[in-house]
Amino acid sequence: IRTSDGSWEKITYRPQDMAAYEAFTFDDVEKAIANFATTPPLAPAIPIRGTHTAVLCLSDFQLGKVDENGGTPETLDRILRSVEAFCTSLRVNQPAHILMAELGDLIEGFDNTGSQRGTNDQDLTTQIRTSRRLLIEIIMRVSKASPGTPITFLSIPSNHCQVRVLGKDLASTPNNDWGVELNHQLEDVLHDRSEFAHVKFLRPANNHAEAVVFTTPCGVVVGAVHGHQSKSPDKVGTWWTGQSHGRRNGLHTAD
Repeated sequence: IRTSDGSWEKITYRPQDMAAYEAFTFDDVEKAIANFATTPPLAPAIPIRGTHTAVLCLSDFQLGKVDENGGTPETLDRILRSVEAFCTSLRVNQPAHILMAELGDLIEGFDNTGSQRGTNDQDLTTQIRTSRRLLIEIIMRVSKASPGTPITFLSIPSNHCQVRVLGKDLASTPNNDWGVELNHQLEDVLHDRSEFAHVKFLRPANNHAEAVVFTTPCGVVVGAVHGHQSKSPDKVGTWWTGQSHGRRNGLHTAD
């Protein structure tokens, strides 16, 4: 580069160092949530009261990732807008039960591609902290929209949340997973707060289970899995057949 006195100075540009310098901090997360401005979405036309489970799918946030659509600030805005639309539906439809299904890939992580060191706008611990803060915010908003309605918060393991060693290898069992760990953290944070006594937490039955099966109060059996278990989208049917016919994780009972 040319300096102000006319001389030349050699510099080395490292994208991963610049990404760390420009990282989106946790203080920025709090500001983004606090400054979120709602826009009233369209309400459902026909109210349905007290007979159903309302389902909110929380999937593939991949917080920390940056691409042409933006980074963490833009992701937070889109998520909260979706949650606000769901809350509007709750106020109109008044469900008997709410299922919040956290279906994986809450964080982007750093073990999927080498480019993540230069493209992520948050380090790993901040991605996890941001996910926890965001999920608490979502639980609070949903609870206020439908006061006292029982909530089940379900989590399953996924590829971006897997704890890995040596780049790609799983550290241990499938439930050594940041998403499952965040489910535990949320339960720890809220367990002794009376205003959240209606919130229950659900995780895989053991360290090797990669799916959760849940029966809603109206009798519908829901099976939750993350898509990475199938090698590709066109193989999902074959994968599901093996799970169902092999009676794996109770998925053969799912509606």
